[in-house]
Amino acid sequence: MIAELDDVSNDLGEKKAKIDRVIQALMLEENADAAE
Repeated sequence: MIAELDDVSNDLGEKKAKIDRVIQALMLEENADAAE
């Protein structure tokens, strides 16, 4: 049970990292647009 939760937590952590990178890229794009 705990091991399964650990796995889920790790999976979510990886997904969060990917989403964070997407958010960062979008914010950089937005800032670039605003600077023009």
